[in-house]
Amino acid sequence: MAKPRHLLRRKLNEIELQLFSTSGAPLAAAEVRSALEPLLAEVPEQRARVEALVRLAGGAERADYLEKFGAVGVRQFVTSGGAQIYLLQVETFPDHVNNVYLIREGGRSTLYDCGSQTALSRNDLARAHRVLREVFGDADGLDGVRDLVLSHAHIDHFGGVGAWAGRATIHVHEFDARVITRFEERIITAAMQVRVFSRAGRRRCRHPPRAGADVRLHQAAVRVGAGRSAAARR
Repeated sequence: MAKPRHLLRRKLNEIELQLFSTSGAPLAAAEVRSALEPLLAEVPEQRARVEALVRLAGGAERADYLEKFGAVGVRQFVTSGGAQIYLLQVETFPDHVNNVYLIREGGRSTLYDCGSQTALSRNDLARAHRVLREVFGDADGLDGVRDLVLSHAHIDHFGGVGAWAGRATIHVHEFDARVITRFEERIITAAMQVRVFSRAGRRRCRHPPRAGADVRLHQAAVRVGAGRSAAARR
């Protein structure tokens, strides 16, 4: 079962999308409170945000809410030099959220990290594109991205790189480049390490795993890794 803070986050996103989107159905303040109040018991630190959303449904200014909380996992910041930075919350694995950043400066749009390419991650990025356009009035959304910077070679930060091949220039540290373009090598190495661990555990365990389990893991990992690297090379 999802952790309470993630259940609340998803419900907040759902309600904010309805309230802010140009095509969203109107919600009354009582409906918002009824939907969110039961989820606050274990996440009391979000009380201020929920109360602000209730007031928004009752007719409060949208700009005040957007400035303080953002909407649907997207927040906007402006630097002293005039650069616009959007923080995009992306659920890269179940109950695991990464911050992806869209930076607009001097006519150039740069994405910092790109999520994991799971269905959750793809959906959150697609929704962020919609929110940028409909809520923040940013006509380009993610379409204007011409540079992608990958912070490091963990799959939740670079797994979606294949979607940007041919659309943007991809920037990555030389130490991480091989992991991203030849990810199956990391998968094979990890599978071999799991096999060693599994065999060591089998010698100590009264109920060892069925024979061949580590081999199936290795074979499945190679298939996944090959798909990731092929997407990156394209």
